[in-house]
Amino acid sequence: MSTIRLHSHIATFLVAVCLLCGLTPSAKAHFTLGNNVRIVHVTPDSDGSGLRIFMRIPGPLAYGETLAQRTDPTDMLKAPFLKHQLIAAVPYYRLDKAAIEADKDGFARFLAQGYAFKANGHTTKAVPVRMGYHTQDLHPDFDTASTAQDALDDFEISNVANSTGTIFISEALFDLELHLPDAQIGETLSINSTMPKVQIPPGVTLENLIIDHRTTPVKSLQIAGQMQEEIVLDGSPLTALGNFIWQGIWHILIGLDHVLFVVCFALAAGISRSILWSVTGFTLGHSITLYLGSIGFVPHGNWFIPAVETAIALSILYAAFLVVLRQKKQAPTGLVFNLNLFAMTAIIGLIHGYGFSFVLGDLLGGDASQMILALIGFNIGVELGQLGIVLLVFAALWVSWQVHASLPKGLAYASALIAAGMSLLWCWDRLQLLSQLV
Repeated sequence: MSTIRLHSHIATFLVAVCLLCGLTPSAKAHFTLGNNVRIVHVTPDSDGSGLRIFMRIPGPLAYGETLAQRTDPTDMLKAPFLKHQLIAAVPYYRLDKAAIEADKDGFARFLAQGYAFKANGHTTKAVPVRMGYHTQDLHPDFDTASTAQDALDDFEISNVANSTGTIFISEALFDLELHLPDAQIGETLSINSTMPKVQIPPGVTLENLIIDHRTTPVKSLQIAGQMQEEIVLDGSPLTALGNFIWQGIWHILIGLDHVLFVVCFALAAGISRSILWSVTGFTLGHSITLYLGSIGFVPHGNWFIPAVETAIALSILYAAFLVVLRQKKQAPTGLVFNLNLFAMTAIIGLIHGYGFSFVLGDLLGGDASQMILALIGFNIGVELGQLGIVLLVFAALWVSWQVHASLPKGLAYASALIAAGMSLLWCWDRLQLLSQLV
């Protein structure tokens, strides 16, 4: 093998690694919410005297100001309503339940101080009403305004504080009710966190689900990040639609498994009409199960999610195999091939659609009134994300061809190798989990 050819293959491999791995941080497209979600319900006060805010806050976010001051994990921090204990010379922080019980109003004020509200662009006061706390493993529902209020009611009535064991701050969930006496139903409301930015561990994604109950149907927004920039609730359907479109784009781009699948099918189809058959079939398939999954038409066993994840991993392996066949010129062409490609991508799309539906269900947060808007927006976002990936693949093929005529083939082989390796790794992990649940 000549030196030039060897260098071209090395360059190809590096380009493939950058293309496939550098653009997407993790393979957590489906399950980024869970216990890492901050939920905010905005409701009119029952007596018309302003607005009520119900919030569920992941524990570490309530101590953002304290955590932001830490320069080393072994630093000993002092913060209200916390105790610490040393484990292997590292301080771990847990709730001081006795201190909270002795000053519930003070703890509610402590939680409330991390947020600012504006009504029609003007700062409006937020009066803390009551609070509660739970663990990530054991907590009541908080997906509607009614269940949020019930969670706070039950905390007061059932004396949870005395029945719950040690709660470390990393596993705590705080519930908070606020009263905005000067804010009115028809006003534009904005909310943001005033806490310093907290260092989030790798692989952990923080989401914010804000549900506005002032309109019929209610409106919901789902925003990633620590909410340091103002989130504006204006009740506009276009705003909600734009948010769902963005979430569709975002959740395909952060899902390495979905990205690898689209990359491989783009390489298998090549710059030809076949890509239209692939994209159309995949779109049809995932649109069907995205809808079915969002309305709850899925098996309810614990095995179903890892089963879907395993099937997605297998679909990547199949797509990588098609890439190799095309490069060896063993893949058929013509109408029959395109029809088979359409059918196969539609079937695989059915599998991926269930993966997307898990995310969309979290975005809706139990709010079925926005189902149609969410389906349209999220689907558009997914298609835009797919289109962006396909265009990047084609651009990489064109650039590599300009450098050397053999580079596109090497790029395809390297991409298929990386995709197959990741697929086998995911299959192994997910089959192990599945075997424990079946």
